[in-house]
Amino acid sequence: MTWPHSTDYFEAIQSPATNFSDPELRQTEPAVNALGLPVACSGNFADVYHLRAPDGRRSWAVKCFTRPVPRLKERYREISRHLEQARLPFLVDFQFLEQGIRVRGEWYPVLKMDWVEGQTLNEFVREQLDEPETIELMLQLWLKIEPRLHKAQIAHGDLQHGNILLVPGSREDTVALKLVDYDGMWVPSLAGIPSGEVGHPSYQHPERSRKSLFTPDVDRFPHFVIALALRCLSQPEGRQLWKTYDSGENLLFSRPDLEVPAKSKLLRNLWNTGDRELHAWVGHLVIASQSPLEATPLLSKLLTDVHISPLSYADENSVRTILGVPTPVPGWSRESIDPGGTPGFERDPIVENDPDQQAIKRLWSTVAVGVVLILGVFFAIMRSSGTGTHPETSVPVPAASNSQSTTKQQGVPNTEIRSDWVQANVRRSSVLAGHTGVVNCVAFSPDGQRLASASTDRTVKLWDMTTGQEIQSLKGHTSDVMSVAFSPDGQRLASASRDKTVKVWNANTGDELLTLSGHTGGVMGVAFGLGGQRVASASTDQTVKVWDATTGQDLLTLKGHNGTVQSVAFSPDSQRLVSASWDVVKVWDVISGQESLTLAGQTPNAMSVMFSRDGHRLASAGLDGTVNLWDAMTGVKSHTHKPHSHGIMGVAFSSDGDWLASGGWDQTVRVWNATTGQSSLTLKVHPLAGTTKPSLQEVSEIREVGRADDSLPITSVAFSPDGRRIAAASADRTIRLWEVDRTGGNGIAIVPPRQPIPKPADSLGSISPSPSKPLESPIAKTEWIPGNVRELANLTGHTREVGGVAFSADGQRLASASDDQTVKVWDAASGQETLTLNGHSLTVRSAAFSVDGQRLASASFDQTLKVWDATNGQETLTLKGHTGQVTSVAFSKDGQRLASASLDPTVKVWDATSGQ
Repeated sequence: MTWPHSTDYFEAIQSPATNFSDPELRQTEPAVNALGLPVACSGNFADVYHLRAPDGRRSWAVKCFTRPVPRLKERYREISRHLEQARLPFLVDFQFLEQGIRVRGEWYPVLKMDWVEGQTLNEFVREQLDEPETIELMLQLWLKIEPRLHKAQIAHGDLQHGNILLVPGSREDTVALKLVDYDGMWVPSLAGIPSGEVGHPSYQHPERSRKSLFTPDVDRFPHFVIALALRCLSQPEGRQLWKTYDSGENLLFSRPDLEVPAKSKLLRNLWNTGDRELHAWVGHLVIASQSPLEATPLLSKLLTDVHISPLSYADENSVRTILGVPTPVPGWSRESIDPGGTPGFERDPIVENDPDQQAIKRLWSTVAVGVVLILGVFFAIMRSSGTGTHPETSVPVPAASNSQSTTKQQGVPNTEIRSDWVQANVRRSSVLAGHTGVVNCVAFSPDGQRLASASTDRTVKLWDMTTGQEIQSLKGHTSDVMSVAFSPDGQRLASASRDKTVKVWNANTGDELLTLSGHTGGVMGVAFGLGGQRVASASTDQTVKVWDATTGQDLLTLKGHNGTVQSVAFSPDSQRLVSASWDVVKVWDVISGQESLTLAGQTPNAMSVMFSRDGHRLASAGLDGTVNLWDAMTGVKSHTHKPHSHGIMGVAFSSDGDWLASGGWDQTVRVWNATTGQSSLTLKVHPLAGTTKPSLQEVSEIREVGRADDSLPITSVAFSPDGRRIAAASADRTIRLWEVDRTGGNGIAIVPPRQPIPKPADSLGSISPSPSKPLESPIAKTEWIPGNVRELANLTGHTREVGGVAFSADGQRLASASDDQTVKVWDAASGQETLTLNGHSLTVRSAAFSVDGQRLASASFDQTLKVWDATNGQETLTLKGHTGQVTSVAFSKDGQRLASASLDPTVKVWDATSGQ
């Protein structure tokens, strides 16, 4: 077919009655200019004319094609059918008329659609720059578009300012949004039929522009670009941003910003504004721009209301790397947070403006300088005399305990400790103040970016771990809040109160989602399980309840304790529940509700209990000052340690399960090895000046045994997920934070070691302070000590980013998963590549060895898992069933099963042999 030229259509359109086949179009008149000639809007492969009905009540747009379009008839027929079924109010109905217009005696197809009269998005924004509230409303309107298109299985294909029109709304002084131009639209029936369109470059993902991709995911990135632009322009600085970055062919961002973020002044400036919400928006966009297009998350999945999910610690570092900006020490550098001096971790909110306290601060600063000078002279004398000990101001470090005996507090040379928790690695301590009552519990969010605290002031507070600022104060409980926990995805919070309820909150907005009522006594502990679908609560009514975290339904009531239940925790697989009471510690089967173990021996009064991350061990702490470690399957006690001189209120495992932190009535937090009981760190909490001592009733309704009369106990402790911070809740109404440099950096010593740390030997596992006294502690043979961290190998061979790595169980091999669609296996000792596994068609995000090392599983964005022979690289299984990108995979301990996680969003468990 030879297509007419624009001049041919121009001539034909002037006689609608004779040149259109459609009855409605035959009655129309073309819109004309001042000379009475039809007005055409010319595009890439078509001209569009505006035709009006004689009564002026209705108008149509008619698209006339000026060059061939692949599968023209099929494409528009399928789009028309799909839109007719979807009936979305922001899309325009159209018809494909195969015999649409007659030109020089021949019939040619046209598209007939309703004429939409309105402003393009960039024109609308330009007029509203002095009305940021209106642009904010525009953002909220735009955020409603994506989930509806996604649900209808539609991708527009060219979302940009010119295809987004603002038209008069159904009510006066309102506007509605319409999407126009469907030439590049994707609907399911067109999968595999390319459109030939790649969209406006100032909005599209760089990969789409390079590869001409046509998939259901093509709208994800431009949705985000437009939303972020509106978010920026709705701020007071919006006009200046527009003045600086508007080109007339964009909405703030341009193609270079999206393709090479490191060179984008705009992105770097937005990243560093100090607005945490905007910071997260920019971070998510930057990561998406450098990831495969299909990995771009749906904007609706990142948002709760209009609040975006905070970046994880790993994402923060990724964005900084992409943008090429410095990476500060997380959360502790005032200069990196606020050059202007906004209060952060460095400041103590209680004493910041107190002149007397300021004078005390200056006095202590002077004394500290003097002490440093004296110690410097002293150490110089010691070195010259060959003496290796420190003055009496150093604190003895307790020796390791025997497996069934209580640890004795006696000093030992610090050379016997080769851990990553040595005293000299404590970088900084800080105070978060804001509660007006005793702080009963603290909990880190899963990404470590926030901290939640529960208090007798009846509130739950959320704190930003980068700035130290209070984010929100959640109010709703009518009595003391005793416990708080984050859901595994960090989107919700559960709080337990003496008002006999548990409340579930939106952790981003602070909205109360559920109130769980059913206990007849105060609720003392709370925990999430089953991926956030269940909540467990412990009560003074001597019961534990399990609730549906979505509906609030009371699913299970566990009875058997004869005293107040103080603490509750799910096992990592959510199949078991442990509860700590004044009588005993019990382990329950969550499915049957039956008691499976009774751990008698935590006397008197168990106050805190926790599973290790692998679920193999339990730690319980009580008011006798001891911590017991148990085999979580058999209930056999493996160790008893007594790290404190008085009762213990809180205990926590580190994420790797190697370390325990405990806090109690002696006003200390102690960190010690969970296996040997060897102490590594003692953190003393000194009550802030002016702190009034709370009553025993305010701290907890207990009769403490051996409590120091003047103590203000530590009520709860928590490790951050990355293990770099310890948080402690205190009865002096504050939260204490310590950052620990686990990489052996030059930290600030709180307590100097008793002896200098010897230089590391040339090979691992041969460190000894002297030939006559070899190290006995198994911890002594790790390389994680100051000055002893070194790069063993630099593995190169992948051609794109590496997204996942995993060691084999014996540590001899390493597997890496990459965006280059391969998995590589390396010799961990030599760094040599031994295998390259090819078979996936998209990014491979995760890999895992079976425990016996004979098999390797991989997870890919191509929606499949593969199982390989890890010795010869042969593919043995391909597992299909996910409908979204597969992001993670893991073998069970016995190697019989595989678990996979996907963005679809499901977790699937497979038979690792048959693939079922």
